[in-house]
Amino acid sequence: MSYGLVDRTFLVVESFAALFFLFVLPRVFLRSSLEQNKAQFLEISAFLLFVEKLLAYSLFVPNSRQFESLLVKGCIAQVKGIFLFFVAAILFGAPLFRKQWETVLWSSILASMTLCPLTLLSSNVDEPLEKCIVRVYCKLQPETRFESNLIYTGIGAVLGAWMGAIPIPLDWDMPWQAWPVSLVYGSVFGSSVGAVVALIMPNAVLKLSKNE
Repeated sequence: MSYGLVDRTFLVVESFAALFFLFVLPRVFLRSSLEQNKAQFLEISAFLLFVEKLLAYSLFVPNSRQFESLLVKGCIAQVKGIFLFFVAAILFGAPLFRKQWETVLWSSILASMTLCPLTLLSSNVDEPLEKCIVRVYCKLQPETRFESNLIYTGIGAVLGAWMGAIPIPLDWDMPWQAWPVSLVYGSVFGSSVGAVVALIMPNAVLKLSKNE
């Protein structure tokens, strides 16, 4: 499969399609907003987003790997991602003895935006997830254009979540300040911005890593 405008366009379309699964469908099912019904809304959103990412990226792979093995690998990456982001959230000040389920659901949403796609599109099928995370997201050393573009959306989602946490302690008394509503909005917004940047500045990180 050739890389270029097709994979970048897929990344943008898929990222914005995630908005439909995150916010539109749950609102149709529950007839309420995220602020009004956090737990149930997040449960539906997290599940739909994971299924959408898993199927979309499994079907749009850069090689002929088995579809079933990709599904299993994606599920394993999702579980590891939930644990990773849950621990990170607690370390950064998330409620420890309350709202744990909401934290798990937010961790699932963030894992679906970062680790699950990275695992499914990894250039090395035998590379452990932990090494893949370090190579792509920490060292910024992607080996394919898919991985290069995922850096934008993945880091955008994490940065968006971090920025979304900033208003929580402020005394504004707004419904979206409740944990982890603003982080969900921030993650989605950051990932969407990253997808647009990937479309405008394709493969910039890939070229930089090859020049080092």
